[in-house]
Amino acid sequence: MFPSQKYLSLAVALLLLSCQSEMDEQSNNTQATITNASPLTTYLQRVAMVQTVQDNVIDGSSYCTIKLPYTVTVNSQKIAVNTVADYQKVLDNINANTYDDDIVHIDFPVTMVYYNYIEKLIPDEADFNSLIAFWNLYPDLLSKINGLNINYPITINSYNSANQMAGSQSIVSDQAFFNFIKNLNPNEYISLRYPISIVDYNNQTKSITNNLEFENAIKYAIDYCPENNIATLDFAQAITNGSWEIPYFFDDSEKTASYN
Repeated sequence: MFPSQKYLSLAVALLLLSCQSEMDEQSNNTQATITNASPLTTYLQRVAMVQTVQDNVIDGSSYCTIKLPYTVTVNSQKIAVNTVADYQKVLDNINANTYDDDIVHIDFPVTMVYYNYIEKLIPDEADFNSLIAFWNLYPDLLSKINGLNINYPITINSYNSANQMAGSQSIVSDQAFFNFIKNLNPNEYISLRYPISIVDYNNQTKSITNNLEFENAIKYAIDYCPENNIATLDFAQAITNGSWEIPYFFDDSEKTASYN
């Protein structure tokens, strides 16, 4: 072990850089190490979560999604949901007529995929309603950050201060990235090997060259991607907060003026 934190920090830097070629060292000198407690690490894990918003018209939850393929029935019409493009068919059916019930009936059994890639078989509607009610108890869970997609593969250098081991790993998917971050321990230091290519919510490809650029790109997606700004209306809170104007009230005699 190193005798002081100063030497430990120096060792981290040297061992991380040793994982790269001399050319990589010259072109990636803007990278910095992060840990499982760094804000950027949390942002990156949220970017890598399962995309759960697109099918909210069907399952009503941003914490899980129904695994494709499956079928639903809407206004007596059966719709096969085989790809993400088929969500629009459900929405089109709901919007086609203002006088039908627009209730989406899922044909069970289906498999639910949680935001953290865990899957669960749901045999019937009762189990489905219980699951959605469970997730609704946790509205403060950190949700997926939409509107930013990473073009894989990416490479991550790592150093474990407990055993003084250094290495690098190629990450090939969101799921692999999510699990990599989830399994980080406090003794591990990581650095992303730049440049990294991303696609923003305008479908524009951009090159990220350092941690600060990555964090700013994620914050931009949080602020401006509509899928990250879905608010659920609390009816009780809505009717008890603020002021309301009563346009008309009648109970045997006209009493509107008493409430204006």
